Amino acid sequence: MKIVLEHTSNFSARLIQFWMVIDALVHLKKPTFTYNHSLIEHDGYVWEAIAGGVRQWTVQEHYAQDKYRKPYQTKEIELDLNGIELNKAIGYLNKQVGKKYEFANFLFHILNTFVEWRGSVTDRKLYCYELIIRTMNFTKKWNLDIFLNPREFNELF
Repeated sequence: MKIVLEHTSNFSARLIQFWMVIDALVHLKKPTFTYNHSLIEHDGYVWEAIAGGVRQWTVQEHYAQDKYRKPYQTKEIELDLNGIELNKAIGYLNKQVGKKYEFANFLFHILNTFVEWRGSVTDRKLYCYELIIRTMNFTKKWNLDIFLNPREFNELF
């Protein structure tokens, strides 16, 4: 199982990338390249939270989306999971399929830059990085803050 971080060039991606520069500057960090989207890939399938909600589909279906135009870059992070952890992760991911996308995430990350605002602690709606972090935490191998923004997550890996 691996996490795939993506840097795409659609409008929402550019907004996320721009805000991660602002977030870095506000926190007195050097702005760095930020991947604006994340997903989990395993055994020919992808689980991701996109505007249409949490989806599971084939790798081919994922890459057939319109957002994959130049410039496009990825980073892959292999998750070292034993059989029990892998089963927990897949079980959690499958239970999230069909849930709505958390559009308020865009506001939560802006507020959190300045006032430590935290969004909803439930997983009724999810955005891409939250889906990844909650899946990792569900295995009990990690205990990551579910409100890490893309810049902060990228710094960990």
